[in-house]
Amino acid sequence: MNIIVLEQAEKIIDNLEKQDKKRILKAIANIPNGDIKFIKNSGNRYRVRGGNYRAFYFKDGDNYVVYNVLKRNEKTYKMR
Repeated sequence: MNIIVLEQAEKIIDNLEKQDKKRILKAIANIPNGDIKFIKNSGNRYRVRGGNYRAFYFKDGDNYVVYNVLKRNEKTYKMR
């Protein structure tokens, strides 16, 4: 099992405040365990919670691919 973080998600993580960055990286490192939820009507996509941020990922063979990180608000789950 490998966790791959795409460049777009990496850039977002790099710009987070220290505490938020620590929380989301810990959550990503813990995939596929932790506060994981399947995203309805999205195919093979999931989210993991790290504080006020959500990392969105999908499973590709033996790999978990993190493609986006967003701060939780009312628009977080629209059109993912």
